[in-house]
Amino acid sequence: MQKLMKGFRSVAFALCALPFAAMAEELPVVAYWRFDPDQPMRDDSGNVNNLVHSDDNHTDVIVEDGMVRYGANPACQLSTEAILPLATLTNLTVRSEKMGKGIPVSIVLPESYERGLTNYPCVYMLHGAGGSHARVDNPVVRGLADRYGLILVAPDGGGQGWWLDSPVKPDSQYETFVVGELLPYVDARFRTQNVRAKRGIMGGSMGGHGACYLGFRHKDLFGVVGIIYGGVDLMPWAGRWGLDECLGPRNEHPERWREHSVLQVAKTLKNGEIDLICTVGTE
Repeated sequence: MQKLMKGFRSVAFALCALPFAAMAEELPVVAYWRFDPDQPMRDDSGNVNNLVHSDDNHTDVIVEDGMVRYGANPACQLSTEAILPLATLTNLTVRSEKMGKGIPVSIVLPESYERGLTNYPCVYMLHGAGGSHARVDNPVVRGLADRYGLILVAPDGGGQGWWLDSPVKPDSQYETFVVGELLPYVDARFRTQNVRAKRGIMGGSMGGHGACYLGFRHKDLFGVVGIIYGGVDLMPWAGRWGLDECLGPRNEHPERWREHSVLQVAKTLKNGEIDLICTVGTE
């Protein structure tokens, strides 16, 4: 449990990503880079990143798991954002029969995935209101996939779909999509460890509510749930963040709003039934 919580904090505080470290085997990945003034590269801010990948140990800087650890050349002490991890990003469209449309999904595979036949723990990452599946395309997130040996799955939730099956919008059925359509799709096509103890779900804000809502309702599928600055009670937020569009007006359907709130769903939990971490802030 201590290792799990340390992993959660390391990623949650970095980018609200997902470090289910305790789910993963010990698969350390170290990427070696060296300083090369003849091959300048630039990051998104225009800063020169004169680093090239090296297969030997003659390095000026060692980048471990996407993080600069040390280097002989001070010029190589660059920000995390300057380092490109080795994990690969794949963008897919997964058909939802329930919604009658294709849903964008981003999947991150650790660098070691293509070098063997190992099966990996899998983490589902749910974005917040107004966000998208593209949130996972980040060097820190991808570096952590390498570090912990994880497959990361980031579906698109329709902007403000709230990761539930809307009783008023047939084209917004995201609980069914994630647990009934996407999860079996991923397990059938990627080398996941298809057991509850090796599958987690997390999210921030709306995605944090969604992770708890889906994780608590489907405890047979998810062994770990992470909520990052997420709400647990929908009732105070009528008229905000697309909730009325998902559930109908609160004053007309108060019971519906209560039933879809994590605060209500959590009452079904038993002590020790699922591993959970909730984080807010950076300290």
